[in-house]
Amino acid sequence: MRPWYPQTFDGQRQHEKKAEHKSRKGSDQRHIRASNRILLLNYIREKKTLPRSELARYSGLSRTAIGNIVDELVREGIVLQEDHRTGDDRRTMLLSFNAHGGYVLGGTLGRQHLTILLADLLGTPLQRLDVPFSTLDGPTEGLPRLGNMLKAFVAEQQIEWKKIVGIGLGIVGPLDPLLQSTTIPTPFSGWAGVTIQPLLEKILGLPVYLDNDGNMGALGESRYGAGRNKSDMIYVKVGSGIAGGLILNGQLYRGCAGTAGEIGHIPVEVDGMLCH
Repeated sequence: MRPWYPQTFDGQRQHEKKAEHKSRKGSDQRHIRASNRILLLNYIREKKTLPRSELARYSGLSRTAIGNIVDELVREGIVLQEDHRTGDDRRTMLLSFNAHGGYVLGGTLGRQHLTILLADLLGTPLQRLDVPFSTLDGPTEGLPRLGNMLKAFVAEQQIEWKKIVGIGLGIVGPLDPLLQSTTIPTPFSGWAGVTIQPLLEKILGLPVYLDNDGNMGALGESRYGAGRNKSDMIYVKVGSGIAGGLILNGQLYRGCAGTAGEIGHIPVEVDGMLCH
């Protein structure tokens, strides 16, 4: 006779495997839905106005999937829909991207300075904040203080915080793109190895996109500035330090260590002032 405990253990393992598979399947489905949402939203934004039926031809998604995503975007106010009649009196539903359906924040965090920009969903700048910001007290005090400053800035524009859909923040110094943490050498004393993104997302309650300020500058110029419609470009930022970013084949190039485009830490005067 077989003892009872292997059967119990096997049953438990099977139950755990089923639960793990179910969890992974749910995670995959959420990822697919999020990807489809981004796909449709970017297309609507690019086209500005289009018939709802065009989304099926463009995306290859089912009408049910498209309907669920579009209805969600309409409820959120990001997409507008209008009942339209053509010249032959045929009825069609037109969709348009609502640039004022929400707002985004973007900015740069330096060792002693903070720059934040408020923009609509098309990236049109609306208001800017330039203030001193010390990082010397470390992330434990610095990040909550940053969160409070961002919320106060938005409130001054008489905008509800729930209308902010996300923030993109560039920081000086190298950054681990996978861990979203600062790496050595960092100009922020006491910030090395700190995973800034999840900490800031918890404080703000909204998605945070974090990257090196050189990479963020390169992305901005490639999409909205001097590098628009260029497949390859290099961006150089000169301030209290020197930063750089590379766009190759239309994509941000990070390199194996995530530091591609960095100009480097170059001693100018051997016995000169200490460089931070």
